[in-house]
Amino acid sequence: MFFLLGYKSNYYLEKLYHIMGACADGKSRTKYQISGFPREIQGVLINKCINDLVNFAKKSNDDLAYCVLGYFIMKHGGIMTNTLRKKLISASSNLIGKDKVFQEFRNDLTNYKSGELKDLGYIHPLYLFNM
Repeated sequence: MFFLLGYKSNYYLEKLYHIMGACADGKSRTKYQISGFPREIQGVLINKCINDLVNFAKKSNDDLAYCVLGYFIMKHGGIMTNTLRKKLISASSNLIGKDKVFQEFRNDLTNYKSGELKDLGYIHPLYLFNM
């Protein structure tokens, strides 16, 4: 399970970056190309395509995709509606149990203010889902 979840979380993260890049100018981009943009611009791009990002997570039918989306939004300062927040918290609870790091992740989801650039240095999506 360790390898599979790490692979899947990285896959979902890459797909979210591709979707966000396509919103910028219609060109698919890698996370390395997008990460060159200022974080504030990345948040604007997330806000522009939040529906596409949420639809991707929904179509995946996987709690892991929602957790990676939550990480993605908080890291880049995107919009998080209360409905989306509830879904992200539910998905993280289903997937990651009661580990202290994951409790902190859920607390960050609960307390996140849309537009805030959240320092998630304590966690990385590959770590988050390698348990």
